[in-house]
Amino acid sequence: MKNLGINSFLRLLFLVPFVAAVAFTSTSQAAEEIRAGTWQLVKRQLPDGAVLTSPNVGGMFTVHPSGVYHVNIFWKTPDGKWASNSNITQFKYSDTDLSQTRLFGALDMGNSNAVVYTTPGETKRVSIK
Repeated sequence: MKNLGINSFLRLLFLVPFVAAVAFTSTSQAAEEIRAGTWQLVKRQLPDGAVLTSPNVGGMFTVHPSGVYHVNIFWKTPDGKWASNSNITQFKYSDTDLSQTRLFGALDMGNSNAVVYTTPGETKRVSIK
């Protein structure tokens, strides 16, 4: 398991499916490490310079060889309430494109609003050549 700050974690969250498309077509050891694995969020640096660490922030990002990745992030809001975001997404690739379809999502902003759930939805595609 690798430890990351929030900025690296979020970049990884959005880039790994795209990098994975390339990795699946390669046989290098680096590609094998990108193909599947788990990364842990251990800190978040706020715009004002403050740093949040466990137990006030945390998360995990797992890429499965089957073409599914799962993200869980939680944090304590300035009001001291817990908030979280969870997503399960399927990704597929070909020689020319990468597609992603959200299978499930749950967002709790730690306020009085209800948790927002999302279910399988629109598939998004990006050209990789």
